[in-house]
Amino acid sequence: MMDDRRAHVVTETGTAEIVDRKSRFCATLWAVEDERAVARRLDTIRAEHPKATHHVYAWRLRASDGDPIAQRCHDDGEPGGTAGRPVLQQLEAHGLVNALCVVVRYFGGVKLGAGGLVRAYARTAGAAIAAATLELRVPLARMRLRVAFDQVSAVEAAIARAGFAVLERSFEPEPVWRIELPRSELAGARRQLREATAGRIEFTEESR
Repeated sequence: MMDDRRAHVVTETGTAEIVDRKSRFCATLWAVEDERAVARRLDTIRAEHPKATHHVYAWRLRASDGDPIAQRCHDDGEPGGTAGRPVLQQLEAHGLVNALCVVVRYFGGVKLGAGGLVRAYARTAGAAIAAATLELRVPLARMRLRVAFDQVSAVEAAIARAGFAVLERSFEPEPVWRIELPRSELAGARRQLREATAGRIEFTEESR
């Protein structure tokens, strides 16, 4: 499983279809922001495939960086653990968050067995993920910096060298910057700025 702190999101929907011993499996991967969006997508797919035998799905959601990931899967009548779980495992393996994958199955008259179902659902979900466009989401942090006026040049130079994004700078009534940077770089940023100002700097981490 990928590190959940460095998650991927869906920027372009992916679809895939496979046929296994006459059963047709059709998968779609979407970006979703919350459970209401999940419900809307499920309603849409059920309306588009009213004659499908099963509408299997899995989703993973995270409200904001640093929050725990909520996830769920549903077998929709397939034997327990043979459908929704393999789809969810594909989402986990690709480090996806705020994503929903639905795999609909049209039964072809030949039973696939538990192992066959697991492989078919995993394969179809994996193909939809491969067909989608994904983007790496790096958790960001925001920090407020405050120094005396004689440290302004040192701070500006340190920020420029590190390439931190400056959200705001103000010099009234005192020099203050608000910067944004990858959360993984927070400790290093504090160290660099302390060194640049001989420790004469105040940090405040802000919520995003």
